[in-house]
Amino acid sequence: MLVKAACRHVRDNAAMSIQELSPAQARERLAHGAVLIDVREAHERAGGMAEGARGVAKGELQADPAAHLPRHDQEILLICQSGKRSADAAQFLLEAGYTRVASVTGGTVAWREQSLPLVQPLASAADRDFYDRYSRHLAVHTRLFPGLDAILLRLEQQSVPWGIVTNKPSIYTLPLLDALGLRIRCASVVCPDQVTHTKPHPEPMFKACAQMGVAPGACVYVGDHERDIAAGRNAGMATIAAGWGYIGANEHPRDWQPDFIVDSVRAFGELLFAHATP
Repeated sequence: MLVKAACRHVRDNAAMSIQELSPAQARERLAHGAVLIDVREAHERAGGMAEGARGVAKGELQADPAAHLPRHDQEILLICQSGKRSADAAQFLLEAGYTRVASVTGGTVAWREQSLPLVQPLASAADRDFYDRYSRHLAVHTRLFPGLDAILLRLEQQSVPWGIVTNKPSIYTLPLLDALGLRIRCASVVCPDQVTHTKPHPEPMFKACAQMGVAPGACVYVGDHERDIAAGRNAGMATIAAGWGYIGANEHPRDWQPDFIVDSVRAFGELLFAHATP
């Protein structure tokens, strides 16, 4: 379980008490006047923030806490991705003289898993317009590359699980997969807002393997970016660079050191099934 107790106190090396709240408790305190600060970086918050939270990166908050939190006696709740950064920031604020500070256990990952409301952070009217249009037209012109569906179908017929590990936030990934009819077919979907570390870190790869019930060494990861290949390699998977994707003219997949490079969907299928276990 992400949350072992509804409310607990932990003691750090400086012998100062940091209160930790469950996401549900934090939401209740927010409704009673507490301030909730999301200390993740802006690109992380783009995947969705706890409803009611204000976005202030940890470094920015610690550089000038008074600019964001003028009252030292105000109840302050901090949240990050999984709880580590918010606990560190809470410790900093306690040492800076703030008296009512708590960290949200499990962070935004736990908030999402407990089905608490998330919102999309928007910086301007232009952003609102862009994200609104993007959300409403996710699958208007989005299609699988020709021939790829047949490969997925063959995998399914052979009871070989397949999944998706992406750096696209789940607020966009899941509706897109639903529109394409793929979400119900794949055995795993891992988005950046569901993990603490994103590709090229192996954490999302390990999460996908756990969801599929397979060992990383028994998996093949296919991608069209250097971070994809690095993530697969860091997780101990075989890697395939997809040369038919969105690789730029100045990018050279061979430099990424994948195990294989294929230049078409057809070549990918031939390679995949040539090495498949009967």
